[in-house]
Amino acid sequence: MIKISIVTVYNSLNYGGYLQAYALNQILKQVGGHVSFLETKARNPLRETLRSTIEKLLSFKFRNAIFLVKKYLCLREAVNMFTICSTEVSLREQDIFVFGSDEIWNISRKKIRDYPVFLGVGIPDSYLVSYAVSINTTELKQIKEHNFFIDSIEKFNKISVRDEHTLNTIKSAIAKDISLVLDPTFLLSRDTYDLLEEDCAEKDYVLIYSYGDKMNEEKIKQIKSFAKSKAMKLISVGFYLEWCDKSMAVSPFLFLSYIKKASFIITDTFHGTVFSIIYNKPFVAYGGNSTKINEVLKQFGLETRNAQDETVLKSIFETSINYKDVNVLIETYKNASFEYIRSFVEDYKASVISKNLE
Repeated sequence: MIKISIVTVYNSLNYGGYLQAYALNQILKQVGGHVSFLETKARNPLRETLRSTIEKLLSFKFRNAIFLVKKYLCLREAVNMFTICSTEVSLREQDIFVFGSDEIWNISRKKIRDYPVFLGVGIPDSYLVSYAVSINTTELKQIKEHNFFIDSIEKFNKISVRDEHTLNTIKSAIAKDISLVLDPTFLLSRDTYDLLEEDCAEKDYVLIYSYGDKMNEEKIKQIKSFAKSKAMKLISVGFYLEWCDKSMAVSPFLFLSYIKKASFIITDTFHGTVFSIIYNKPFVAYGGNSTKINEVLKQFGLETRNAQDETVLKSIFETSINYKDVNVLIETYKNASFEYIRSFVEDYKASVISKNLE
């Protein structure tokens, strides 16, 4: 069995980050891999939670503090399901390192730039591939300011990215073939997600999946007005938002159920947009100038779901989404994505055979 180690942020306090890691883990197992996650120490969710919790307690925001602790415990339990590659011995034993997905090549972020392991630095001479990585809004000039970026990715056997900005920017930096693939969360079937979901008891609600920092007074006013017009509760999942009727700290698998049962979804996140599409939900994305949100909307012909500050939410929700066409596109892109995964597994096997014949 081929030993595959995934190099990504698998333990962030973020449902999308966790579920992209979970999905890629499952897909690589399906192609015959013994899969683990490389322990990069790029995130310390316990320390982050303790710091944030203390800040909330000092501000007398006790409910928010309890929410943070509960969310941490839910995600910690989910991460414990993963096999972790954490020693020098297990590192050297890996056959393939798969880098991705998410923004692990976004070197404009210090949290990424300080961990060059996401670009293969310090990884033993092995078979290196990327899957659906993103640089987000990083520009070519920023990449050229960091020589290790270009030197590192030139060593990769295969490269795939999840958005056109990343594709075009990296193509301008190196002379390699680069594939455009789907975020791994798209690769799991709806039947698989149905089996993963934990039961959500709520019904008749508008789901908010937002960090909250981009929700200004005008947006909040419109969201509350829309929910009132539908006589529905506003439920925030994953983030404590005081202006919602409920804020739920849940597991990633209960999060899926909240997505599934929502009457409407409003989000300003990439994976909030992705899961709205996967579950064929009526949704609005406050994408603004977000490259990653705008590109996934464009990819599926859903640009009209992008709400600007002055956009009237009700006018977007009054227009239905032709999910029949969207689902056809998803299947087309899925086939290409699976072909890419099969190709690097088969190429690795061929390289091993070639070495043994030498």
